[in-house]
Amino acid sequence: MRIAQLAPLAESVPPKAYGGTELVVSLLTEELVKMGHQVTLFASGDSVSGATLVSGSPSGLRQHEPRGQRWAAYELAQLFKLRERAYQFDMIHNHMGYLSLPFLSDLVGARGARYAGCGSIVTTLHNPIKDYCAEIYLQHAHLNFVAISESFRQLNYSDELNYVGTIYNGIDFSVYDSGRPQAALYGEGLCLDKVSAYDQRCADKAKNQNQSQSQSQNRADPGYLLFLGRICRDKGAYEAIEFASAVGMPLKMAGKLDSADRSYFDEMIAPVLSRQGAACCFVEYVGEVDELRKVELLAGAKAVVYPVKFDEPFGLVIAESLAAGVPVLALRRGATPEIIVDGVTGILADSLEEMIRRFLAEFSRLDCAAARLHCRQRVKEHFSSRAMALNYLALYERIRKVSASV
Repeated sequence: MRIAQLAPLAESVPPKAYGGTELVVSLLTEELVKMGHQVTLFASGDSVSGATLVSGSPSGLRQHEPRGQRWAAYELAQLFKLRERAYQFDMIHNHMGYLSLPFLSDLVGARGARYAGCGSIVTTLHNPIKDYCAEIYLQHAHLNFVAISESFRQLNYSDELNYVGTIYNGIDFSVYDSGRPQAALYGEGLCLDKVSAYDQRCADKAKNQNQSQSQSQNRADPGYLLFLGRICRDKGAYEAIEFASAVGMPLKMAGKLDSADRSYFDEMIAPVLSRQGAACCFVEYVGEVDELRKVELLAGAKAVVYPVKFDEPFGLVIAESLAAGVPVLALRRGATPEIIVDGVTGILADSLEEMIRRFLAEFSRLDCAAARLHCRQRVKEHFSSRAMALNYLALYERIRKVSASV
């Protein structure tokens, strides 16, 4: 199949550090290439791919352009390039967002023109639809849209937009195979057919421990908690600090800091860091990290803290953490219940207070080889890049059949 992937230009594909959508586009593109499809990637010029690359900017716009009107100029120029080559593709997969919708709508409606053979078009919605752009989506509601979780779909005009499917984002599972020592993942002699019995023994042991015993165990072998993600209010960065303080464990924080979130960082995060003594690293901000450093941080983490304060569309950090065998402690918002199995691959709570209470009472059961194996197995089955690509291929074929019959 001849497939065009239209990526945002904010980051390279794959991103050099943070960039959720661009990472998903990269993994999908490379899986499709491996499967033998002819893929053309419309992305920034510093992108790296096995597909044919069409450059829309010298590099990711965040690297060389202040956010503003010039971003739109690069994106519009890229859309002109897509329009000129649209007839070459059996499928156009858009990840760019609302700016591209009028162009795609014109391609769909150009019956009898040079674009009549351009095939079918689908748009994956990676971010919630905000009020300022909702009308644009509603004006083009007839186009094919994909949601990245059922929660996302229900919260983003589920009755108005033409959703043709829900497909979860995928990650490169193999990246996390070597991040944590095998003994820590599987235990001595642990294999899949022994997981249930081993897990039951963990559960029985946890029931016999009271809260003070759990706290004592944490003091003996504290490890550290990890916060991964944008340092901002929506992601619950400060709440992660509150959680770590309440349970008495060190916290490492890694993620990008946008200029729009600088005041939040200065007001809420920086004072916590500055109050610590020179020898204290109770809360450590390590900055924005690349994939290798992220894997290293996950390899040493007891758990990932994810006290998200908005309805999370998906949560790549959750899937990445579970792939590394690290349980996730999250608030029940958006898609988190679709990824985390409460009490098996992490803890889901309705408040920070509940999350603290359950961590102190239950985490010893999750901090074992069997529970960590469950984390990895769930990602491999449901949230791998290959699973994502196969789901999209099935959707492409279905859309093409419908398009051909019209």
